[in-house]
Amino acid sequence: MACSVANNTPLKRLEAELNLPKRCHGRRAHCIKGFEAAPADSILGMPGTAIGYCQALFPRETSAKEHTKKVSRLLDEIQAPWANSHELFWGYKQDQSPAPYVNDATAPLVGVGRVPIIITGIDPATGAQDIDELIQTHPNLAPEETILFRIVLNDEVSVEAAAHLMRSILERARATRSMPRWWPLLQAQFGAHLWEKLAHLLGDDWQFANVGVNPFVPQDAFEFCFPQITVGQIVVGGVDDIASDGTISVPSSMPILGASDARRSYHLPSFVRMLMNEELLGGDRSGGILSPTVIVLGPCQDGWSDLVCQKRLSRLLPHLRDASDVLWSKLSVERRQAVWQMDA
Repeated sequence: MACSVANNTPLKRLEAELNLPKRCHGRRAHCIKGFEAAPADSILGMPGTAIGYCQALFPRETSAKEHTKKVSRLLDEIQAPWANSHELFWGYKQDQSPAPYVNDATAPLVGVGRVPIIITGIDPATGAQDIDELIQTHPNLAPEETILFRIVLNDEVSVEAAAHLMRSILERARATRSMPRWWPLLQAQFGAHLWEKLAHLLGDDWQFANVGVNPFVPQDAFEFCFPQITVGQIVVGGVDDIASDGTISVPSSMPILGASDARRSYHLPSFVRMLMNEELLGGDRSGGILSPTVIVLGPCQDGWSDLVCQKRLSRLLPHLRDASDVLWSKLSVERRQAVWQMDA
C-alpha cells in the first residue's frame, strides 16, 4: 500500500533494467499486490518508505543498539507513525568502525523495521575511504533491498567524484544483476548549474539519481532536480519553534544544510505543496507523481533531554498528519489512515 506513494522511482527503474522480479517492500502480513514479501529475519531499506525519523532527533545512548531501541520506544509512546523506520546518523558512530555500528544499529529493527537512509556529511571528493568502508558493510538487509547513504556535494570536484562513485556502483550492479545494498542520496546547496553538470556526466544514468531536499534548497536547483527528488526533509526545532500555522523555526545552534542567519524558518504546508508540484514534471507526466519519502530530522541540542525531544515531535505530529494528506492524496482516506498507522 505504501508503495503506491513512496516507491522510489529511480530505484525501481534500476530494478527494471536489471530485470529483477518485483518484491513487496512492506511489513504487512500479505502484500495487496501479491508480491513476494521480505524474509522475517531481515530489515527493509528505502523503497516503500513513507516516513522515517533521523536517530539524531534524540540524545545518543551508550551503544548503537540501545539507541535504536530507545528511538523506537520514544516514538511509539507518542503514537508517532512509522516508529520503526529510522534514518541512521553517521555522527553517532563516533569511534566505532562502520560494520559494527551499522550491524548494532540495525539489529533491533530485524523483522519489524527498516533503515531507508544513513545520513552523513561526507563529501565524495574527500571522503572516498569512508564511503568505501560504509558500502562494504553487510547489514541484515532483505534480498534486493537498498539503503541510501546521504552525501553532500559542495563544488565541481564533488560532482565529478559523485559521478565516478555512481558509475562504479552501477557497474557492479549490472555485472551481478543485483540491486546495490548501498546507493547515494545526493544533497547540495549549490544552484542548478552544477546539478546540470552531474546530469551531463551521468548521461542516461541520471535517471537513477536520488536527490534529497530540505526547505532551504535553492529554487533553481529544486526545479531542475524535481523528477529525481525522492527525499523531503522536514526539519524540526525546539518545543516552542512550531507555530500553529505550521511555520517552523530552526535554532541558530542547529546545523542544517542551507539554513542561514537570514533564513532559519519555513512554512511546512508550503514546502509540502512544493514537493507535490506536478507542473515541474514538464511534458512527461505519465503515471503522475509519487510522494517522496519524508524524513523528520533536526539534531538534538546540548541540554535537551529525551522528554524535551519527545515533546517537540508531539508538537509536530498534527502538522505531519496534515502534510500526509497532501503527500498521499492519490490514496483513499481509508488507505491514508492505514499507511499513517504503520510501524515501518
